[in-house]
Amino acid sequence: MKRNSTLFFAALALALFFMHPAYATIIRVNNNPGSNAQYASAQTAQDNANTGDTLHIEPSVTSYGNLNLTKNLTLVGNGYFLTENAGLQVNTNTSKFGFITFAPGSEQSKITGLTIESGVGINASNITVERNYFTLGSDYSPYNSNYQVSVNGNVNHIYIIQNYINGVVYSYNGAASFVYILNNYIGVAMKFQGDDTNMYVINNVFFGSGYISTVSSALLQNNIIRGYSAFNATTSLIQNNLCEGVQFPATDGNQVNVNMTNVFDLSNPSTDAKYQLKAGSPAIGAGVGGVDCGMFATPATLPPGYTAALAPYKLSGIPNVPSIYQLNATVGGNTLNVTISTRSNN
Repeated sequence: MKRNSTLFFAALALALFFMHPAYATIIRVNNNPGSNAQYASAQTAQDNANTGDTLHIEPSVTSYGNLNLTKNLTLVGNGYFLTENAGLQVNTNTSKFGFITFAPGSEQSKITGLTIESGVGINASNITVERNYFTLGSDYSPYNSNYQVSVNGNVNHIYIIQNYINGVVYSYNGAASFVYILNNYIGVAMKFQGDDTNMYVINNVFFGSGYISTVSSALLQNNIIRGYSAFNATTSLIQNNLCEGVQFPATDGNQVNVNMTNVFDLSNPSTDAKYQLKAGSPAIGAGVGGVDCGMFATPATLPPGYTAALAPYKLSGIPNVPSIYQLNATVGGNTLNVTISTRSNN
């Protein structure tokens, strides 16, 4: 076991070397005993990191706890649902956190591939929350009032993209602008305040008994609502969405009263793969520009002011870096033969 563990992290370090430019500073964070990483604590790693560094949060059965980000950093985890979607990572443990706060000073930061059990509070502009799993766990922070993603204050250019969110996305106590919610699964609700502007809600799947409430200057395109959640929007442009009820107006390319068993293969045992469109789905080609509706399609056009890459939802939230999906080691005499299989995850 010791040999296999050491071999895995040696292989991981080699993969990290090739996946980043030579000038990037990569900091390994691992709270497993004997990992020989630079830090066991994510908070200590952030406190000692330099602006622009990347923290690789290595998989573990133990949570890394809460984190307060105060500088521009990128956090990369291992993904999620890894036992459900086989062949993506050799280590199927996750990179878990409680609550993550993007404090002033953390502008330009990004988190990806993490499992977040309490939520994130976004108090800075130019933040990217990409390919993470929000579990809607029981350890809620009073700070975010039980909202899994809270956008707080007069911040702008917030990218909530390609996540699996079992909770609420909410704008709180301010006038946020240029918030981009693209290619997510959102399992409870989304709510923006009346003084928020320039919200772009594109190619998402919503499910649950919650609601979607948007505000002025919002654009909703290519979304699918599974369930009979309430919907309210004022002076918003609502185009080419599908809903199981009549939440959307039956105009501008929207489809209402859609049977979701014709849209998805809901019998698929994978938590996120079941939201891929099935053959003959009415969502195929039904979006603006002829793209598919739902989270597994790439929007046809960039929303105004959008600077991130457009991309569909990625199974298991595999980060956009190479991963080790197979690791074989054999001993022949005094020779240790190692075969490492990696894949890119654009």
